[in-house]
Amino acid sequence: MLKIAVAAVALGIVVMLIALSTGIGLQREIRRNIAAFAGHIQLTALQQGGDGTTQSVSLNQDFYPYFTAVPQVKHVQTFAQRAGILKTDHEFEGVVLKGLGADYDLSGLSAFVKSGKIPRFGQGEASDSLLISQNTADALGLSCGERVKMYFIRDSGRPILRYFTIAGIFKSNIAEFDKNYAVGDLRAVQSINRWDSTQVGGFELILHNAKELPAATERVLAETQWKFHVTNIATEYGALLDWVAMFDVNIVVILGIMILVCGVNMITVLLILILEKTSFIGMMKSLGADQRLLRQIFLWNAFYIILRGLFWGNLIGISLLLLQKYFGIVTLDSESYSIEVVPVYLNLGMILALNLGTALLNMLMLLIPSHFIARIRPAETAKYE
Repeated sequence: MLKIAVAAVALGIVVMLIALSTGIGLQREIRRNIAAFAGHIQLTALQQGGDGTTQSVSLNQDFYPYFTAVPQVKHVQTFAQRAGILKTDHEFEGVVLKGLGADYDLSGLSAFVKSGKIPRFGQGEASDSLLISQNTADALGLSCGERVKMYFIRDSGRPILRYFTIAGIFKSNIAEFDKNYAVGDLRAVQSINRWDSTQVGGFELILHNAKELPAATERVLAETQWKFHVTNIATEYGALLDWVAMFDVNIVVILGIMILVCGVNMITVLLILILEKTSFIGMMKSLGADQRLLRQIFLWNAFYIILRGLFWGNLIGISLLLLQKYFGIVTLDSESYSIEVVPVYLNLGMILALNLGTALLNMLMLLIPSHFIARIRPAETAKYE
């Protein structure tokens, strides 16, 4: 019976660890992927086109390159967007060319690249290198190293033709990006728009901590005095982030069920121990032992079982999570989950809190059945000797 109790506690902690670690990991990964492509907060001109094209704003701002007035902001980067049409001999595809400045943090984008590489935009002369999504590459039959034509329409209605070289192919697994965007040099967009070097399409702000997004957005609005159209990933990609937030409910439900199951299991074990040790309890009472001492003896035995279960559960659970973290054994349908491999988030504080919470709640649940010891009378136990 004791082995079954240990196994039940261990299984419970394994399930809770996996649910918590993968649930939080999925949320963090999707938010990180969005921020890698669009920043946490975007500042653009007050009036914008409906096709994804950005209007010009001045590069000369008090908050650029360092937004010291808002401490939550880690990095400021420039970009510009222009809608166009990629065309091959047989196919064409409408995309938004997103031009990146020399200050753009490419570390997040690099994780999306499936073939080729990300050029260092902003160094030397304007680059004709282009990153396209896997969706676009498949639709147009393009691969790295190939040249492709891209057409843009000026306000006058006259088309502009530019040639680009496919430097890399990316896949973010976020439909908004994979279906609509290509990535190039900011100076290419400036040239197409006939802008000078002090004109950009906007600024993206990267935060130290994504949890500070609401407060940081309010501070940015106040500091820029409403001179810009300010958006953040919560407003632009609200549907996706709301779906991700639903995992919090799933995690809470799983944790609650598993703690309840572990608690019921331990209550059953404690009652069986009390019944098996009825004679011992009667003898101890006849020798003068009080109820408190006897309850402590059984509760400590139960606590020892819980600790053993927690030890084996953590050993198995963390081992499984480490295997997933470094080898990506379990995969997901990227079309449904916007991610290919189940992500894992491991944090010592989270693990300790889960273990302490599980142990504490289980012990609190055991206080009620431990009162059955008071009903056992020495005279009655002597009849069964």
